[in-house]
Amino acid sequence: MFDDPNDASGVDNDLLGGRATKNLIHTLSSGYLKESLEKITKQDETRAKDVLSFNLGLNECLKQAHRILKPKKYFCLVVGNRLVKQVRIPTDFIIAELAEKIGFTCEDIIVRNIPGKRMPIKNSPTNIVGALEETMNKESIVVLRKN
Repeated sequence: MFDDPNDASGVDNDLLGGRATKNLIHTLSSGYLKESLEKITKQDETRAKDVLSFNLGLNECLKQAHRILKPKKYFCLVVGNRLVKQVRIPTDFIIAELAEKIGFTCEDIIVRNIPGKRMPIKNSPTNIVGALEETMNKESIVVLRKN
């Protein structure tokens, strides 16, 4: 992936969701994702495509994890539920839905405060003076088990 470990230019395109989808048509089975995409699309279709692209990649990661794990073994993910266009995306619940369609059982979702958080508690994503939104202050640990 990296020819020169000191050169990180262009790396974003190779990461999860690095290239937005061309449209919002998909076959992912998640009511939470569908609802989030509908809300974001009303405000900004391009951002909705970014969110979909990330979740398509995430679903592929879940499939690969399921493929290589032995039965009854665990796969845990630590995620934050991002705010996009003032829509809080329940990534933890989306993962649970997608994973169960693939063949995992969601054993638990543990929510905790982000330890040692250095980002501000609130920021201004709209760049409107005084319009503050909470940043990610909590993270979820999604515990999956292969059936």
